[in-house]
Parts: sequence; C-alpha cells; structure tokens
Amino acid sequence: GGGAGIDALQVSGDDGWLTEFGSARITGTEVAALDAASPRCRWELELLRHDGLLVVGVADERMQDNAFVGVFGDGGWASVGWELPHQGGLQPVDSSRSIPVPLLRPLVHLRPARGRRVVLGLHFKQSPGYAVLELSVRLQERPDGPWTWHFLDAVSIPHLPMLRPAVSTNIGAKVHLLNGDAEI
Repeated sequence: GGGAGIDALQVSGDDGWLTEFGSARITGTEVAALDAASPRCRWELELLRHDGLLVVGVADERMQDNAFVGVFGDGGWASVGWELPHQGGLQPVDSSRSIPVPLLRPLVHLRPARGRRVVLGLHFKQSPGYAVLELSVRLQERPDGPWTWHFLDAVSIPHLPMLRPAVSTNIGAKVHLLNGDAEI
C-alpha cells in the first residue's frame, strides 16, 4: 500500500503510507472459546519513530492496505482505533463515523527517544452484547529503568464477523510489531 516498507516485523511509512494487519483473525466464536468469563486478545507494538502520522486499531477483513484505520469506508469496510499525531494527543477514529470525534486530549508523552522506549498495547475484550478496544502504553525512560504502564482510552466497537489488528503509518512513523501477529 503506497510503497511503504516492511522489514521483518517493522512497519514504516518512510517510502509512503501503509496499513499493515496482524495475521490473527478475531471472531466472536474464537474469542468466546478463550475464556467464557472474560474473552480477551492482545497486540503490542513498539514505537521506533513517531515524527509522522500513526494510527492503531482493528479492521474487518474487507479493509485493504491502501486505506488508513478510521478513514471513512462508505460501508465498504469497518475500522476503529486511535490516531496519534506526532505533535501529541490521541483521537478516536471510526470508519463508520458512528462515534463522535472528540477533541485531542493531553496524555503521556508518546514519542520515543534515545534510551526511551514506548510500547503501545491494544486489548480487545468481548462480552455478551458489546465489545471494547482498549489502548494502553508501557514506558521505559532509560534502558535500565523500570517500566510504567498507563491506560490511555477505550472505545466500543461494532460486532463484526471478523476483526484483525491494524497499524497505519505515514512518512516519519516506524513501529516494531512485538507479538507481531496478535497471538490470541
């Protein structure tokens, strides 16, 4: 999509924008089989560079890699997640526009730097009648320092037959997929 590059488990928009998908497919049946009390899935990615547009979330199987997560799909696909502008902030995005777009809000500093690691976590939880996608971050301020965890936001997501984790990058954004294929 758009000429961007994938290096092993790294996704970069250096040559143009790109959406990359985890290979796991999150279906209601599979998630329910995990743990009837609290079915969950998790996907993590480390920010290597955040000087450009970055969007993380989930998308249905109809979305192609030539669209950004959250871009209006006109019914052709569905995706939900968060835009993380490099200037700071966090904004929920929804391809159906069913959730209101709130103002950017201040939160922890998400740009990596020399010795500073930033790991985003997507947590999918499905319960009877609803599904939620949560975004959190783990931060390590120096290589030998402790990790801190911060909850960032949660959005309700539509019940769709099949979802998969997705990350969209543009020039200046680069991530490393940690448990790359969203192991369930």
